[in-house]
Amino acid sequence: MINTVRVPGNVLLGKYGSAIWDIMIETVKTTKDFIICFYCSDSKELKSVTKYLSENTAKLIIRTDIKLWENCKDERVFLDVTEEKFTNHRFHIGDVSADGVVKAMSFMRHHNTFVRDAVKPTQNKRQKRNDSPEYDTNKN
Repeated sequence: MINTVRVPGNVLLGKYGSAIWDIMIETVKTTKDFIICFYCSDSKELKSVTKYLSENTAKLIIRTDIKLWENCKDERVFLDVTEEKFTNHRFHIGDVSADGVVKAMSFMRHHNTFVRDAVKPTQNKRQKRNDSPEYDTNKN
């Protein structure tokens, strides 16, 4: 299952929109598998976010969804960047400003590193032989 990160779409339209977009691209390059769901409060904001993303299609290596809040608030997500605490999420960041989105991308990088390091294969060590007479446990 691919993790979904739900973030407010209006952060792309603000003062730090391009910087946040660059941070998202760097996070996707390092972590690979997650979807960013941009949520918008109304259809006017949805059109603005869609326009911003379509203007940056050269950089669009990120799998994205753009939805109205009313349509996506009941969906299960991995990481939720909202002010509402009682959504269906695994992890939650309550700051919907640019800082909250940066925290979410940092969390995704750290989480990916933790999971990737936990799954590293172990080295194959040769088993020592214990069948010599010195190791005979049934010896009288």
